[in-house]
This record gives sequence, structure tokens and C-alpha cells, in this order.
Amino acid sequence: MFDLDKISIDLKKIVSNTMQLKYAVSVLEVSRQNQRIGHTDNVILVGNPGVGKSHIIKAFYRSHAPYDEKERTVVPVVKVSLSGKTSHLQCVQEILEAMGDQKWNKGTSKECDKRLYKLMKDNGVQMVIIDEAHNTLNKKSINSHVAMTLKGINNNTSVSIVLAGIDSVMDYREDPELKRRFKRVIRINHMGYKSDSEVKDFKKLIADMCQVLPVENAGELKTNDWVNRLYLVSEGIPDFIYTLFLESLRFIEPGETELTKKHFENACMSFDVVKVF
Repeated sequence: MFDLDKISIDLKKIVSNTMQLKYAVSVLEVSRQNQRIGHTDNVILVGNPGVGKSHIIKAFYRSHAPYDEKERTVVPVVKVSLSGKTSHLQCVQEILEAMGDQKWNKGTSKECDKRLYKLMKDNGVQMVIIDEAHNTLNKKSINSHVAMTLKGINNNTSVSIVLAGIDSVMDYREDPELKRRFKRVIRINHMGYKSDSEVKDFKKLIADMCQVLPVENAGELKTNDWVNRLYLVSEGIPDFIYTLFLESLRFIEPGETELTKKHFENACMSFDVVKVF
């Protein structure tokens, strides 16, 4: 009935344009630009699930996607996910694979290190983003192999590193060397709804999203009554609102032209959220 793929893309763009997320992207851009002048500028990006970290990373990666030059492929930003059981060799190999290295799983740890640093220089890498970095943590401590990899990249290149994840990723700053290297921290919070400016920002988010919705009563969803409900169920998490709108559209039957409380209730039930509509 609807082109949900297009609606999804449009809604994600709106989430990425919230003030907090735009600020985070600007900080990442400063970090990348600092690398270009030979100054390593590492960043930790933290926040609760759903606040928009993935939107930030994906938007930033898309804006600095790999491109071909005459004699090389330039990879400005490398994005990779690692696990807590990752060894140093596996960590390096994951980054090599993300860079498109055809021999990413070949060679000793020392050989892979050497190839990684050379390829980063040859391919113009400016930043490495480790997404869901909290997954690299062991049960009681940081992953020393990952820590060693991060230090190796900083020591042998001018590439900036971003660790993105929930608050526990801050544990990496317990390592004195990494604390010194990761001074810049971006904390993404859910949107507030107390001060006049917070309410205004949240209402704007809902209004912008409603413009994308292909229903006849989109204007009604921008009223105070609906906005209050949307904040209550989402707790100010933009990614949740994006999911809520998209899922609600899935419950519209052929011939229906409006979003109703029932559609939102069905959407909430589909991902185990208490009904508040």
C-alpha cells in the first residue's frame, strides 16, 4: 500500500537532523578534519540503545563513502564491529576486511599490523569507527587485544578512532594510555520534554516526521494531545518514534486513509511496549 522503504529513508533523514545528532556529526567531522592535518583526534560516542548512535554513524559513513581515484580506492572512513573474544590478529583482520583488503585473513599478526598501517596510508584512511564497541568488553574488564590494536593504530598512523556504544564503552578510558588518547566524549541522550526549548524541539521532530507520513490525518498527529502520547511511549528516543510510525503504517488495512490509536496500539504490541494510546 505504501512505499515503506522510501518512508523509512525519509524518516531516518529527519532523525539525523535533530539538533543533538547534528552536533555529534559535526564533532566527528572536526575529528576527521584534524586527522587530515596530522593530528589524531579520537572520540567516544556513547548513549542508551535507540537514542540515535547508529543513525549518526551511518549518516557520517555515507557522507564519506569510499571512492575511486586513478590509481587507488580512497577509504576516508572505515566502519567495523568487533566482539569481546576478538584477538589482536582478528581485530586487525576485521579492519583489513572492512577496508576491502583481498588478503585480510593471510599472514601473521606482525605482518597484518604492517599491512594495515601501510594500507591506511595508501588508501587515505582518516577515521576508523568501531560500532557497538561495548561488545568488545570482557565480563570484568576491557579487551586488552582491542586496546593494543587501538594503541597500535594511533602510534603508527594519524588515523582518528571512534568508539561507539552504550555507557560501558567508557571502561576503555580506565586504561591510562587510552584515557589520554580518548579525551573527546559525545554523549547522546533521549530528548527532553520539560523546558520550553525541549518541548519545541520534540514538537518539531514530530511535525517533520508527520510531513512524511502518507495519511490524511497527519496534521492531527502534530497536536499537543498526540505529541504528549508520543513522548510518553517513546521517552524521547527518536529512533523509537521512527520505528513506531513505520510499524503503525504496516497495520493500515487497504482502503484506510488515517492512522488511529488502534494502529499505534498494534504497533506497540508488536514490539512488546505497554499500550499508552
